[in-house]
Amino acid sequence: MGRLIIDISELAQWEGRLTGVPRVMNELATRFALGSSIFVSWDGRQHRYTEINLDQLGEQPPAPVVSERSGFVETARKIRRRLPIPDKILTVSERAIRKLLTTTPPNYSDLAPSIALGRGDVLFVLADWHGSDPEFVKYLIDLNATGVKLVQMVYDLLPIVTPQYSGHATESLTVYSKAIYPLCDLILAISQHTKKDVASWLRQNKLAIPKIEVIRLGDDFELASPVKPGNAYFDGSDKKFLLCVGTIEARKNHTLLYYTYKLAIQKGIELPDLIIVGRRGWKSDDIYEMMTKDPEIKSKFIILEKTSDEELSWLYEHCLFNIYPSFYEGWGLPIAESIAHGAACICSNTSSMPEIAGDLITYFSPYSTEECLKAIQNILKPGAIAAAKRRIKAYRPVSWDETAALVKESIKELHVKD
Repeated sequence: MGRLIIDISELAQWEGRLTGVPRVMNELATRFALGSSIFVSWDGRQHRYTEINLDQLGEQPPAPVVSERSGFVETARKIRRRLPIPDKILTVSERAIRKLLTTTPPNYSDLAPSIALGRGDVLFVLADWHGSDPEFVKYLIDLNATGVKLVQMVYDLLPIVTPQYSGHATESLTVYSKAIYPLCDLILAISQHTKKDVASWLRQNKLAIPKIEVIRLGDDFELASPVKPGNAYFDGSDKKFLLCVGTIEARKNHTLLYYTYKLAIQKGIELPDLIIVGRRGWKSDDIYEMMTKDPEIKSKFIILEKTSDEELSWLYEHCLFNIYPSFYEGWGLPIAESIAHGAACICSNTSSMPEIAGDLITYFSPYSTEECLKAIQNILKPGAIAAAKRRIKAYRPVSWDETAALVKESIKELHVKD
């Protein structure tokens, strides 16, 4: 049986609060770290590694891969507190994780040993952001030719199927997907919608379609202790506000919210203020200017670009409801996150978003200000928010432990076939 090697390059380079794909990588990698796995990071020329094997800890090279600031250590610690692991193993595990997570120094490439993969090994690529590096693509092709099995995690085909929202990555992902996806022994998609996109796109390009399995992402969030944001808006009496969480960029569709509020003014409808939690992303200048400069409406939008987990927890707990107007998502973690905090939610009816909570929440078209305004008005009716909160109590969160177990079982089948 070959080894399982996990590429966590993007997680190794991530800084700041874990969101989106890095958050998923962190949750999965942490759980694989509790067993015997080999973690690798691409340095532009080759993979360099740290092997975590609790039975042979002293024999492993001290190769720094992931910065401790990523929260990886703390997540691992929380998991271990829930598992029936003897104290001795807990201590060894803690040492192993800390050994892995020493802050990456500038001369990392000179310190960490490279790793040679061979026939029977399974390389699990947790994200494809290095697809823009032609050397990485060539490296994977060469590995496959030597008998290394490839497993690719696919979150979405956003840059390919909707290039208008992320054209900066369209070419690189197209090149990567055409070269690597057909070679994979297994593709793990995070939603039925992503699976459909991948299969359809490969079929359209007359490429081989490998086995594709859907892995439901975990949403048993560790809820941070709520802390009121320091923004002056929250001083004084309690405010009634709506919440929107997500990077300010074209795909997230803050433009719809802007025009919905403009439509409400035109109709003489008073809407609560909207708290937007998210940094400014790709091609966001126009909508940012509109929301912050329009004299008629700028006071209705409060933008928080830097928010801690504790502050976000407070916002979820105190908002009237969460609104998520995105055009396209591979999954849509803020929807599940909202439900986990007990906050009512309304969101777009496109891509994967209806897969998350089904008929437990309300949907609207991300292309219609009329539908969006109607959805807001309906949930603001007396008793509607309370009723929405009661409905979401039927939601059953999927644990990250369950997600990791599904991933492990899928990959295990590749070893069995060896």
